[in-house]
Amino acid sequence: MAEGIKKEKLNTTEFGLNARMFNNRLRLTASYFKTILSDLITSSTTPNSAGSTSLLTNIGEMESDGIEVSLGGTVLKSDDFSWDLDVNFSANKTVVNDIGEGISEIQVGAFTDGGVFAILGEEYPQIKGSSYDRDPNGNIIIDPSTGNPIIGDLKNLGKTTPDYVIGLISSFKYKGFTLSTTMDYRTGHVYYSQIADSMEFTGRSLESVSSNRQDFVVPNSVYETSPGSGVYVENTNIAITGGRQSYWTDHYNNIKENYVQDATAVKMRELALNYNLPSSLIDNTPVSKISVGFVARNLFTWLPTQNRFSDPEFNNSTGNAIGIGGYFQSPPTKTFGLNINVEF
Repeated sequence: MAEGIKKEKLNTTEFGLNARMFNNRLRLTASYFKTILSDLITSSTTPNSAGSTSLLTNIGEMESDGIEVSLGGTVLKSDDFSWDLDVNFSANKTVVNDIGEGISEIQVGAFTDGGVFAILGEEYPQIKGSSYDRDPNGNIIIDPSTGNPIIGDLKNLGKTTPDYVIGLISSFKYKGFTLSTTMDYRTGHVYYSQIADSMEFTGRSLESVSSNRQDFVVPNSVYETSPGSGVYVENTNIAITGGRQSYWTDHYNNIKENYVQDATAVKMRELALNYNLPSSLIDNTPVSKISVGFVARNLFTWLPTQNRFSDPEFNNSTGNAIGIGGYFQSPPTKTFGLNINVEF
């Protein structure tokens, strides 16, 4: 449902530097930008009484600032060989300045017991989800009657855009051959792994499959000596009931904090090898250039050990709900190809 939608307003200020030195052997490009975006067109959730699941509307204001720096050049050069290398660094921070009168946060994407939020005064976007109730020292508080962790309120679990991205572009040329590669590293953000959540729920995760039905004490847990006392003691003997199998699927699975994971990644975006045929082979033809090549994309991805389920760039949607990694879209795939270019 949409009502009275206005155009978004975008105001950007940017400063840049472009320098070439040593006969173009060294290149530097740098820029700083500041953007204020208001009247954002956003799909927000609505109460059930509204008769719809979402409302497309204009809300608030966001302010972004960031830097982009690229340093590159020709590292080695001779008559037959050259090596060009470019390193790129980018960092962008977006803060929510305003949402609406009397509104401190709005949900722009949802999953069970959590979602992606715009929160007043915080970086955008943020993931919130059901969490463990913890004591001031960070220990998990359990219910002494069952041994199970107490599920706390929705908690801010981190932002879903990286602190920074470092990119690398390298190109080797030898006679008619060119070998080039593009890689990047991004870190400082999290994402919700819907696949890990669903595997736990259906009993297909490694933890739930390998668990037995014996009772156990939740590690690093405490319990309150009396309700409301604020005094906690270490839990050494109050075990959960129902065994591990029940715990993983019926209790652990309801705490979405368990499925918000580190989104750090290193990716080899592309590896390409091309060869330009010698001009002597096509001198007496209407063709001016022929090149043949091999290209591979998404050839290699490194992810933290914690994240063994999916690529953090694999999102459920292309909208504002950045950071919900699920199974509603096809995941990234490796591709290999051959190409022939002919110029006349």
